[in-house]
Amino acid sequence: MVNFINIFSVTLCVLGITLTSGCAVAPAPSAPAAAPWAKEFQSDPISLLNRLTWGSNTNEMRQLSEHGIAHYLDSQLSPTPWGKLPDTVQSQLASMQISQKTMEQLVVETEQQRKAADSVKNDDDKKTA
Repeated sequence: MVNFINIFSVTLCVLGITLTSGCAVAPAPSAPAAAPWAKEFQSDPISLLNRLTWGSNTNEMRQLSEHGIAHYLDSQLSPTPWGKLPDTVQSQLASMQISQKTMEQLVVETEQQRKAADSVKNDDDKKTA
């Protein structure tokens, strides 16, 4: 019985040490290292623009050289709003299903339509469906 208690005590201590070691505070993150590809494009910004855009042009080259690669990428990934669209364009966009329903609703409806089409057995009926 004493042997069992000793084994249980040792096991409990090891388990406690293991669990509490996972609670250690992680070191504060250091500044992010430059991406390995960034050095390649520092010397050849035209290649970067050709890869990220529809092709380099003077406007994109000016933005890249004025702000640097990191800021340029941020501006591409999080663009600022363009402003108000013309009323006719805005009304056309607002009337589209994708503007009125969530993506989840559209996926569910499309899946229901697919299942309904799959359940039709007659080829002539499938053409009209």
